[in-house]
Amino acid sequence: MFTLMLLAVVFLGGCGRDDQDSNGQPVDNGVPREGLLPGNDPQGPQIMFPKSVRTEDKTVNAFIYEFLSKLALTDYKGYRLMVTHRREPASIERFNQAYGRVKKLSVSSIERIDDPDKLKDTEAQDYPVPVYSVKAHVILRDNNPRDIEVMIFREQGRWVSSH
Repeated sequence: MFTLMLLAVVFLGGCGRDDQDSNGQPVDNGVPREGLLPGNDPQGPQIMFPKSVRTEDKTVNAFIYEFLSKLALTDYKGYRLMVTHRREPASIERFNQAYGRVKKLSVSSIERIDDPDKLKDTEAQDYPVPVYSVKAHVILRDNNPRDIEVMIFREQGRWVSSH
């Protein structure tokens, strides 16, 4: 389960206008409108961040997009920089194992939580609010489905992921 959580949830700030990315694809504040993230492995997982689930906070959307991009591009060093310092991130072996098991990942919801008592995980209750619960639906290569959740919160002035 932990390895699946690795593939759930970052880019800080677009310019605040509609534009195009380097491939000429339309973007909103640095996040592609279509929601499909490009990867460097055509056999790698399909990762989706649909516009319909994005939050009003554009910095959170940008963080989630960047985080998912690190996963899609199998950028382990980038992933490590985006995870909280409160725990040891997954090893490169676990990161690669998780990447290899996932066929499809789609962010299904983002919920802002302002009351720490509403957080299910007791460790998460120590995170500074607001905390964003990011849920994703995952299809593994063996076609088994999984639903996963990670928390996003501010740490040392920047957004980080709980896993």
